[in-house]
Amino acid sequence: MNLHLLTIPILIETTRQPAQLVHQWSRIFYSGHRKGPGIALVTGALYGYAAWAKYSVGEPWHHWMVAGVTTVSMVPYTWMFMNATNTALFHAEDQFEKGGVEISLQESVSRMIIVQLNCDSETDAQAAVQTLREEHGVTHLDVVVANAAMATNFGPASTMPLEHLQAHMMVNMYAPVLLFQATRLMLQQSKQQAKFVLIGAPISTITNMHDYARAPLTAYGVSKLAANYMVRKFHFENKWLTAFIIDPGHVQTDMGDQGARLMGRPQAPTTVADSVAGICARIDEATKETTSGHFVIHTDGSQLPW
Repeated sequence: MNLHLLTIPILIETTRQPAQLVHQWSRIFYSGHRKGPGIALVTGALYGYAAWAKYSVGEPWHHWMVAGVTTVSMVPYTWMFMNATNTALFHAEDQFEKGGVEISLQESVSRMIIVQLNCDSETDAQAAVQTLREEHGVTHLDVVVANAAMATNFGPASTMPLEHLQAHMMVNMYAPVLLFQATRLMLQQSKQQAKFVLIGAPISTITNMHDYARAPLTAYGVSKLAANYMVRKFHFENKWLTAFIIDPGHVQTDMGDQGARLMGRPQAPTTVADSVAGICARIDEATKETTSGHFVIHTDGSQLPW
């Protein structure tokens, strides 16, 4: 069984509607070929997709579920789906326009579930999990990927407005904590090795700060640093859980390219396809003993210093 996963690490400030985003990204990217978990929840998935594909004829399907968590600046929708090769996926935008909340991509094996989960909300994570349980019959999660983030304040730390720091802390640190708290019991029901993954950023490391000192992203960096601490804390507190951070690379997304331009470069160096393949590989190979509690690079799994 192959996993085809796209999860674009950080994208915000868009004028596109959710239906257009589903249509656009599902057509452009189809990456992975990695074995993966049965049921997963991935935040920020308005800008990506995930799907199970049959590895051989007759092999049973599992559900790979993806939920996108929107930031304040994103349109307030989240979505889950499987089987990206099904033509129904490419007409998913019609369902958004009609207000549909569930689309069957292949009867009995695949579903796309739309739920709302705003990173600026203290209650949306719990509400989304309740919706998955009560309305869609989801009883467990194998993987949760805290992927949504924001970076909207640019300038030196000495003049950073407090309200900008507070907004970044809410989306980049508080929201992943609330997500873990909301999904913890469902992760504990996994019959596999449950995994909680934070999509991180090397700009958040203290040891290597000299490499990123020129980047005018103080609010983003310190909020991601705080999130790193919490995920590592989850690792030590929960013996049953594999919790770790992945550096997705400096990815060619809207926000990644914007950051590159701030540093005088035309675009970010890492393609989405390369980032996705690496993220899939690291999640696939992660274990409690070798990966949990660490900050790993998407390319080869080597560790970043704190």
